Amino acid sequence: MSSSPVPKPSTPNAEQATAGHRWHVTSYEYALFAFVVAYAVIAAWFCILRAQELFARSADLGAFMQAFWSYNHGAGFFESLNYGDNQITSLFALHPAPLLYVLALFYRFFPSASALLMLQAAAVGAAAIPLFYLTRDLTDSNPRALAAAGLYLVWVPVLSGNMFDFHLEAFLPLGTFTLVLLMARRQYLLAILPAIFTICTVELGPIIAGLIGVFFLLPPLRATLESARLRWRAGGSGRKGRDFLRAAWKWLGAEVRKARVIASVVLIVGSVVSYFILRILETQAGLGPSTTAKVTSGPLWYYPIHTILVHLTITSLVADPFVRVEYWALLFALVAFLPFFAPRTFIISGPWIFYTLTATINSFTLLGVQYGIVSASMIFIGVAYGLNVVGPGRAKPVSAPAAQDGTGSGPPSAEPPSGPSGDPYDTLAKAAQALHVLLDMWSTTGSRPDPDPTELSGKLVALAQKAEASARTRPASRSAAASSPQPAAVFLPRKGSRPLGGMLTAAVIVVVAVNVLLSPANPYIPSPGAGSPGYSFTLQWGEPPGYPALQRVAALIPAEATALASPNLFPLIANDVHAYTLGTKVKYYVFNTTNPPAYVYIDENWLSVLPSFSDAMLWNSSDYGVVASVGTPPSGGVTYLFGYHYPGPTLNLRPPPEPMNVTFYPTSLTPARVTAGAVGVVSANNTTAGGYAIRGLSGHAGTIWKGGPATLPAGTTNFTVFVAVHPVGKHYTDATPALNLTWKAWNLTSTITLDYSAFAGQTGWVPVTLTVTVPYPLIEFQFIGTAPNGQFVTTLNYYALTFSD
Repeated sequence: MSSSPVPKPSTPNAEQATAGHRWHVTSYEYALFAFVVAYAVIAAWFCILRAQELFARSADLGAFMQAFWSYNHGAGFFESLNYGDNQITSLFALHPAPLLYVLALFYRFFPSASALLMLQAAAVGAAAIPLFYLTRDLTDSNPRALAAAGLYLVWVPVLSGNMFDFHLEAFLPLGTFTLVLLMARRQYLLAILPAIFTICTVELGPIIAGLIGVFFLLPPLRATLESARLRWRAGGSGRKGRDFLRAAWKWLGAEVRKARVIASVVLIVGSVVSYFILRILETQAGLGPSTTAKVTSGPLWYYPIHTILVHLTITSLVADPFVRVEYWALLFALVAFLPFFAPRTFIISGPWIFYTLTATINSFTLLGVQYGIVSASMIFIGVAYGLNVVGPGRAKPVSAPAAQDGTGSGPPSAEPPSGPSGDPYDTLAKAAQALHVLLDMWSTTGSRPDPDPTELSGKLVALAQKAEASARTRPASRSAAASSPQPAAVFLPRKGSRPLGGMLTAAVIVVVAVNVLLSPANPYIPSPGAGSPGYSFTLQWGEPPGYPALQRVAALIPAEATALASPNLFPLIANDVHAYTLGTKVKYYVFNTTNPPAYVYIDENWLSVLPSFSDAMLWNSSDYGVVASVGTPPSGGVTYLFGYHYPGPTLNLRPPPEPMNVTFYPTSLTPARVTAGAVGVVSANNTTAGGYAIRGLSGHAGTIWKGGPATLPAGTTNFTVFVAVHPVGKHYTDATPALNLTWKAWNLTSTITLDYSAFAGQTGWVPVTLTVTVPYPLIEFQFIGTAPNGQFVTTLNYYALTFSD
């Protein structure tokens, strides 16, 4: 009896799957493009506002700006941040990413922080487009595809990571999603472009690209093992072992010649080779003018092995385990755990998850940093494949076509081999079958993993039918039934567009709502703190009032002049190879007492990180003069531009908002204008409008009160304090020190000591005045009263500031 020909499964290929969308744009695609544009605009606006509020600093926005500027002006990828930290003279030596050259070309025409931030937001948002088409190809569902793309755009780690300055990692999702899309569509020549893009994006890119190659190589490998198993079982007991191996080798050769296998292997090999090439370029300081930067040591093979061993140490495994597991649990919860329905996708994301769980750097598992976008570039591949599994409309695997005689059985075939007891080739076949089951568990991603759902050819299906029919022609026995192979599963193509389904729709809505509520775009969400820079952002819809003044002051620095800036102001002067940044980790400065910077642009909040050589020089008018000051910048405090040997007048922008004359009263409420010190207590006071006084403790020396804050303009300020001083005991004279009055702001200090003679014979509140003259505005000063000994009790009524200039 001749067997009926087995038709090839009518699964639509890449061209058929997209034929209905090539010339006609659906409403879902219009919605997709609207979502992408909306995300790009909102994210770019948030990024720019965050930079204008001085949250973006030399690391990392300023470093990339200066590196691109340096490259376009013949100085390689020099940036002063990493030079000051580790004497790395090229950004390429830190991030061996050829994408830097493309971005530098972009920066040549658009040399501004806003341009880089808009480009980054557009790249992150555009990644939703290939994710949409990948999900639609897998699920035959426009609603599911739009759900995946929309969830990606509102995912908390995506927006918060995007807002955190400028990073190469932001370009990863666009490359990985496009690479998986074209590989799934079997458009392997076109897949070369996103593969190169992914490899060139950041040093992590080659690893991700190689894992994607493994992801697509696994189904053909499973099919090869399945074919070998079926050929062994259908080959007959008389088949010699060498004949079986010859047939298996022939079949393996045919599999290797398939385009899917060739493309996957080329991607894997190319990724490995690219990884080591980038490491070579890294050790050569990124093809820049300097060759002194070395960030690795030893042979090239040592680096990846050393990294793996470091991450397997007990110290790294037990460092904050609960916090890191909680982070990943939150990330998967924010995508409704969809990747767990497609376990094969963990081939791509699993190594990254392991790396972050065992890394010694905690920032890998913090919301609000760029690594959330790295996670998105892998997790949402699992979301696309997971949406193919859950919900209604899932295609069911059916048996191979029945025979034409109406019996419901397939065509007859040879009997499956039982194999002699202890036959080594039978053992080999069983081992292959066990490996096949293991690989099948990881390669199953739902009813249709690719546009072509089945990896078994028509010949393999016919082979399975023969094995089944042969088993049915033999007398029934338990051993034969146990060894009879099951018919190969053939997945039927879906028709039309599948809906999300009620429960899945509700789950998507809930997850999207939770992401929106936790998003930094929500003005009512509390900031998680300094550990989440993407969140550390005061939401407002307009340019901060003090930012134009900061730009104006930065423009006063001449081109090619050496300048040293605090990290939050460095992006304003980064377009110069002679600009350098302050920082808590900076160890190497090109400046010293004999070679000081021509200009110092610094926020008062960063005065503590000034290098020791400039500490004394900066406040010495014979060394530096104040070129300009901004009284109320976005960060608070006063911003100064100091010029070396600058003799001219000071440009005061945005005068201080404090009134020219102000009175400070002690209070028991917070925030207090005047607070009690270590030896002071707040008590009731009916003689003044403040209602309180601060009294020093009898017999104790130390701080009685400290007051402020207020902003002092340039000029002379009179501090008039109203106090009462009474002796304790009899061991004092008129010359005995009774009260110290100290005014200080950072390292500027003025102190007077009053003997008891200033208070002897006086009743009530005695006024005492301390006069201070400063050439520039200062804020957050401290006005302190101290008991030099325990022989007097001093009580503060209030004090007043009078500005005389």
